[in-house]
Amino acid sequence: MRQRAALARTLYEDRPIVLMDEPFSALDTLTRTRIQTLAATLLAGRTVVLITTIRRRPAG
Repeated sequence: MRQRAALARTLYEDRPIVLMDEPFSALDTLTRTRIQTLAATLLAGRTVVLITTIRRRPAG
């Protein structure tokens, strides 16, 4: 729960540079996809450093 609260705070704070270390690791696949889409929208125009070990398979 603390990780989700920290993620929500990060998404809504108006900082020009955002560092996110494994922000989606505790989420299920569907929720992770939704939050990643929301994050892309809310963080547009800012510098984001995202550290993750989640691997995605290529589409197709």
